[in-house]
Amino acid sequence: MSKQECQLHGGETIRGRITIWINLFWESTTYLQTARRLLIKPTRLGLAAILLAGLLGSVSASGGLGAPNVWMLTKRERHTATLLLDSSVLIVGGLSNGAYLDSTELYNPVTGAWMATGNLNIPRSDHTATLLLDGKVLVTGGFNGAYTGSAELYDPATGTWTPSGDLSTPRTFHTTTLLPDGKVLVAGGFDGNYIDSVELYDPASGVWTPSGSLNVARTFFTATLLPDGKVLVAGGRGPTGFLNSAELYDPNTGLWTLTGSLNLSRNLHTATLLRNGKVLVAGGLRFGIYLSLADLYDPGTGTWSPVGNLNSARAFHSATLLPDGKVLVADGYNGNSLLSAELYDPLTGTWTGTTNLIFSRYYHSATLLPGGRVLVVGGRNNSGSLQVFEHYDPAAEFWGSGGILNKGRSRHTATLLPDGLVLVAGGNSNNVPVNSAELYDSAAAIWSFTGSLSLPAHITRLTCCRMAKFWSLEAITRPPFWRARSCTTRPPLPGARPEA
Repeated sequence: MSKQECQLHGGETIRGRITIWINLFWESTTYLQTARRLLIKPTRLGLAAILLAGLLGSVSASGGLGAPNVWMLTKRERHTATLLLDSSVLIVGGLSNGAYLDSTELYNPVTGAWMATGNLNIPRSDHTATLLLDGKVLVTGGFNGAYTGSAELYDPATGTWTPSGDLSTPRTFHTTTLLPDGKVLVAGGFDGNYIDSVELYDPASGVWTPSGSLNVARTFFTATLLPDGKVLVAGGRGPTGFLNSAELYDPNTGLWTLTGSLNLSRNLHTATLLRNGKVLVAGGLRFGIYLSLADLYDPGTGTWSPVGNLNSARAFHSATLLPDGKVLVADGYNGNSLLSAELYDPLTGTWTGTTNLIFSRYYHSATLLPGGRVLVVGGRNNSGSLQVFEHYDPAAEFWGSGGILNKGRSRHTATLLPDGLVLVAGGNSNNVPVNSAELYDSAAAIWSFTGSLSLPAHITRLTCCRMAKFWSLEAITRPPFWRARSCTTRPPLPGARPEA
């Protein structure tokens, strides 16, 4: 055996490094089977036990593996995730098995650990969370069996929540927009009735003030901050049904004025601010009909113009602005889950289809990665919650299969961290709330559970060895604790899964 390589032989190591060829699929029922295959003798755990503990959980004195200690503290869906100024991620509220949550937790990207932080004063789901310019987080509205108008402020310095006044109208499914001057605009929503009231929060005084009214009460609409500081509200659903009206908020006057109308009424659409300052509205739903027509808003003229049809009508899709200025619309639902995607080119005003994704899905997340690729994670289709993820490469104009998540999920949150990792947290897995969270490393194209290790290995990582076409997991167990990856062209142990 080369000194540059090592294979498991009862836990022996070479140069302090141990490499184990291991199954790519991490279903909970395979934990012990994997351990039995890899740990030849329970009495000779050694560094192999430390390595497995880093991935699979704690190791007991008898050599057994405990459950993974890598979960969020509480199962939840319909929560919010906010990236704080110190790069930690704040998870707030949500719903867990029918119970509305007041708990909140923090993810620390340096340690990979989840930590409980102060509780909300009012439990809630379907609320909004806005990062203020001073680093605090404002949570507004939501639902907890009743519509709530409470607002609370989280201070990362103390880890506490304090009430910050009440909205004059309780609401959920509203929008919040952080204005350039640091104030927060809350508009519309639903409280059993469609809401037209608008309120403005001033962080300097902690006071809410009315800020005009929408001309048309609405929910399930979009709100887009324009380059001139105005806010464009478009579409949605109101007392008269599905809406094609659009309105502009001027923060200098505090007034709302109607602007040009969409060519079709719609809700559950997407609105994307283009680099030229125009706004692209795509897809949506009205009267049970899924829409393909796209509309473009020009702030200079205050008018909407049709910009062709999507190749597939859809709602519950994602829309991502790419570095080259194009917009990628992916997946969604139109009576069936979709696996198609298409690109809008603002230079030509046309839509072109991309290659199809491998799996149809909706209720997924789409994250623009450093370098320009788009990561599509989870979601659901007719088969249930998806464990697979895919990525789109604009340079190659191609979708590729990235592999599998540790846990299938939909309606989760996905947060791009400053170091380029993507934190996927919570959600729903086949109608069961999820408390696991995972990190995606776009540079290495790997997923890992997050959280503190019960028995720490200093570095553990699942690595794709593309030369060998299979996967390795390695840990550095002696100082110096530097990060290392290695591949071997030697065949894996029996039972190892080839790379997809």
